[in-house]
Amino acid sequence: MNKRINELQVALSAATAEKEALIKKAGVVQNNNLQQSQAAARQQIQQLTTQIQQAEAENKTPQRQLYHA
Repeated sequence: MNKRINELQVALSAATAEKEALIKKAGVVQNNNLQQSQAAARQQIQQLTTQIQQAEAENKTPQRQLYHA
């Protein structure tokens, strides 16, 4: 589970870096295209953040063990 959290955090970092790069290119990129790209990056960041939170919650939840008599 920790591996999955790490993978999601790496993806989140990449999405954040992508968003920052898009913001820096604001003078070159047309405004509407930039807004669409930023919206997509924000959505991706939100989805990844939600997945990280879910994975962390699952990681904290004790797993039920089944005992067979």
